[in-house]
Amino acid sequence: MHLATEYPKSRALLISRQNLSSASKIIILIATRMKQDSNLEQAVYFAARTIKGGLSSELESALSDALNGKTPLKQGIMNLAQRYRHLSRGFFDSVQLIVSSTSETNEKTRKSVLDSSIKCILSCEEKEFSGFLGSLAFPTIILLSIGTSVPLAVLSLAPVSSVFNLKFASPENLAVFLGFSLFGIYFFEKSVLKKMPFVFSGAVIAPQKVNYFLVSALFLFFLIPSVYIHEYAVVFAVAVSLAFYSFQVSEKGIQESLKIKQFEHDTVYFSQHISGLLISGKSPESALNEAVESAKGSEIETPLKKSVLNLKNGMSLSDSFFHETEGALKNIGSDIVRVVFLMFSETAKKGNVAAGRTMQIICKALYSMNEAEQKLKKNLEHGLGMMKNTAVFFAPVMCGLVVTMQKLMLKSFSGFNTGFFDFSPSAGTGFLGLITGIYCLVLTVLIIYYVSFIESNNDRNVFFHNIYKKLPATAVLFIISAVLSSYLLL
Repeated sequence: MHLATEYPKSRALLISRQNLSSASKIIILIATRMKQDSNLEQAVYFAARTIKGGLSSELESALSDALNGKTPLKQGIMNLAQRYRHLSRGFFDSVQLIVSSTSETNEKTRKSVLDSSIKCILSCEEKEFSGFLGSLAFPTIILLSIGTSVPLAVLSLAPVSSVFNLKFASPENLAVFLGFSLFGIYFFEKSVLKKMPFVFSGAVIAPQKVNYFLVSALFLFFLIPSVYIHEYAVVFAVAVSLAFYSFQVSEKGIQESLKIKQFEHDTVYFSQHISGLLISGKSPESALNEAVESAKGSEIETPLKKSVLNLKNGMSLSDSFFHETEGALKNIGSDIVRVVFLMFSETAKKGNVAAGRTMQIICKALYSMNEAEQKLKKNLEHGLGMMKNTAVFFAPVMCGLVVTMQKLMLKSFSGFNTGFFDFSPSAGTGFLGLITGIYCLVLTVLIIYYVSFIESNNDRNVFFHNIYKKLPATAVLFIISAVLSSYLLL
């Protein structure tokens, strides 16, 4: 009953935190737009239609209420910021600064306040996420010690329970115990992750649908022969099948994400060049044409060529990028790319110099956002290093040693009968090795889920990709550990 009532709350909290992943881009876009034009309504409208998902729908609602006379826009976006204040003080403070900038009569002061709103959201996100990373120390110890070591220790000592004629070591009881242990680890991870602030930007790409018949056939192809070979063969078959499924689900999405990230990097880099050409007096068509020459070999070369061709064919600057069928960027699923070129095409109406200066401002802000994210990811790499090592190395080695300890105890107590105690284990070494191996695989998946969630804002492609990369190695290391330790100790 408790889980049934808590799940909707946890789900709503997760959605709210995911919405906030677009907060920094929205603040950057509104502030940059308002530095060129102090009209708050136009800036909010521009941000709402440029950023996909996240807070954009709520911005549209606030704008709609303002246009219909229900709530003034300033109050509407402050109400929005207030709703998220308990999750992100930085977003609230930044919105407050943007609203206060509309009351400034001095142009220099107004732009300074807008700059402060960008700095505020970036510094607060960094502070919030760094605080979350600092709080991971204790949960990590819990996961590594109680969550990982205790179930394995109990499992390794399970054969001794038969000395006292206890039924704990029955196959059913051991499987149930390990199952509850894994559920406990999962729910503990969820309780930690629901406190995580979502600060990393990036395109969200849904995992690919796969042919489940093919995956099931492959699983049975590996599993059925392995049953007749050895329990370790079954463990390896399960790992390979899960890895194959994960590869099919995630590979296309991962490649697309890498392509978009490179495209975003190239966009910001070459936009600086385009802005310089515009400020020097070049027309948008001439600036784009020159940028094509310097962008050869980059991800952005083809879209730039397409936009120049569209301009020569009489299209407007905006349509050359975003026309429904012929636009150079019609299939690019990146908010950052959309922001840069929409800002370019919008401000070019006010003159080439204005467009160039706006692009410089937006690129500088995006560079600052990227630097903040890279700094956080560097700290994250250090903070989650132990968890990654556990998933790849420590967990399978420990599980392999547990299997050997089980065999060693079975061998040592075999036939032990004093009249008081009778050692007749109800679970053989084969079954114990099998359930330990499966436990190792599921434990590795749970640790990968925990680490991937934090590293990627719950990007399921990253989760499946990490399973594909790590799970077969985990199974191999478990088998090597179990076989080698058995050879040395038995």
